[in-house]
Amino acid sequence: MRHLELLLEFQEARCTVQTHNLTGCYKCESGAQLQYTCLTDQGDALANIECADGTVFSARCSPNGTFGRENLPFDHFQIKTKCRVDCPAGETQFELTGALYYVPIKKRFQHGYRDSETLDLPQEIGGILDSTH
Repeated sequence: MRHLELLLEFQEARCTVQTHNLTGCYKCESGAQLQYTCLTDQGDALANIECADGTVFSARCSPNGTFGRENLPFDHFQIKTKCRVDCPAGETQFELTGALYYVPIKKRFQHGYRDSETLDLPQEIGGILDSTH
């Protein structure tokens, strides 16, 4: 190879994430869908996002804001976790919150299907259901 050049661009961009909504289901194949916008104070950057509950993903960020969608697997109804956004200029934080739905998972056994038998309800709803029976 001749006349090969390598160009490395490094900017000290600070990133912030603004969440729009977290919808979908928990304990399901499709998971929950997070919609967000990632902004930088200068230039484009790729942010690494790590949440206290173990959720990890990356996001493209820009000065005008880059809209993103991420499918995330959760195993519980109520989501409330602090997340750290790591970019070249340091870290920022945001809180990821939402209430997800339960959708029974069809489990395949030989030639048939069986609905899953677990349902994780918040105490308020579980108490209402118990009092009606």
